[in-house]
Amino acid sequence: MLVSTGCSKEESGSPDIVYSVPDVFRFGRAGIRSGKSGDPDTLTIQNDYIKKHINEIWRRIYGQKVQGKMLMLKWNDYTDRFHEYERFWRGRYLELCEVAEEEIELNLYSCEDDDWEIYVSYGIMYGISYAPAEKAAAQREQMKEEIEEEYEKHGKNPSKEFISRFSETYRLEITL
Repeated sequence: MLVSTGCSKEESGSPDIVYSVPDVFRFGRAGIRSGKSGDPDTLTIQNDYIKKHINEIWRRIYGQKVQGKMLMLKWNDYTDRFHEYERFWRGRYLELCEVAEEEIELNLYSCEDDDWEIYVSYGIMYGISYAPAEKAAAQREQMKEEIEEEYEKHGKNPSKEFISRFSETYRLEITL
């Protein structure tokens, strides 16, 4: 995939920088090489416009925002990896299992006669939040957004302030 800003060296006053698209997506930044390439897996960006265009490409491909060097989380839906019988747990049913960075997990469990459960695991923080069935999916999405914001600031290890606020806001409980 060849992507260009359409700006010439004369317009920007700086040489082109070539980014390997797979590297941008894998590492959040790319190996930098001067000059243009005809390689279909190469992205060409003008030096002065690097941050702007990396953000634009991530938004186009993943629909996510990237700020600076920290990338937003890419969530993977692992629900279908569980057999039907494995999705039942303690009278609850696993409706949705999403994992980011293979370390952050946010699950939604339904229950016919009780509040639904939202299980969260992020760094050293983990627990279960409860919500009425009609509000559980929205609450889970809100929790997900807050985790993404914290991840953008602190990476895989949430701050103590975030853990305290998040745990209090969503009344996280630790059950054994």
